[in-house]
Amino acid sequence: MIPLKEFYSNFQINYFDYRVNYLQNALENISSIDVSNIIRSSTDSLKFAIKSDIRQNYFLALETLFTLIFSLCPDKTGKIDDKNILERIIKSKIPSKEVEEIASDEKGLDFLEKKIKNKIQIKSLGEYIFYYNVTDDELSERIPSSLDAIKYGLRVLARDFSDRREYNSYKHGFRIFPYMSNLSMSVSDIEAKENKEIWDLKDSLTFYSEEKGEISFITKVFDTQRDIHMTSLCSLFIWNIIKLRDSSFNTNEKVEILYFDKEVIIKSHQSNISIQDFTISIKK
Repeated sequence: MIPLKEFYSNFQINYFDYRVNYLQNALENISSIDVSNIIRSSTDSLKFAIKSDIRQNYFLALETLFTLIFSLCPDKTGKIDDKNILERIIKSKIPSKEVEEIASDEKGLDFLEKKIKNKIQIKSLGEYIFYYNVTDDELSERIPSSLDAIKYGLRVLARDFSDRREYNSYKHGFRIFPYMSNLSMSVSDIEAKENKEIWDLKDSLTFYSEEKGEISFITKVFDTQRDIHMTSLCSLFIWNIIKLRDSSFNTNEKVEILYFDKEVIIKSHQSNISIQDFTISIKK
């Protein structure tokens, strides 16, 4: 069995940020990448690959964050068990149902308000997960507003992760491809004047889905800057979960305690594109 201290001290906490950093660097310096050994390579296909990797990295960060959160929740008997978190992660499934509830229901995060007993202190589950063993009164005063911001952020992240058709299309057979170049729509007003709206879809991906007797082709425009910002948010949430436990269980060294601001999160998750999803559905 891997010792507890090894899990918390060696957890690859910066993994997603490292990946997004070098992928962003590759995107910004794409002309310097040597692809001469790749058959029929092109700058456009290379850009698609890099942006797809940034997107997949975000989904992986989401899956990791929510798996950690629900692995630290009490079991059916109400028991909290940080020391067996690795075993709980291995045995747990992706918390799809719980994430969907967070995304669709304002009360989906109410479980974080539950009171739990941690040694001699009574804390909420949210504080236990994200601010483990923070006992300094001055620091603790900042926790309630930060938890409100965390809950807001978790709802946004849950909405991104609740429809996992895109993520599954990456993982299972790589059913992702560039397909649509633009979308135009004509609308006539009372005076029979035609107004045409045109959306640029060149920087997009399309994937296939089949559900409930319906075939769909879903097109999503890349919003790479948002993916980068939201990946960073996942990593910051994970930081508090892991590093505060690492400090308590292993090193007893002081670590950075992160506090969050709702307004900053609102700015981070704003869309930078004019059209996000376009779906063509056909009855089977």
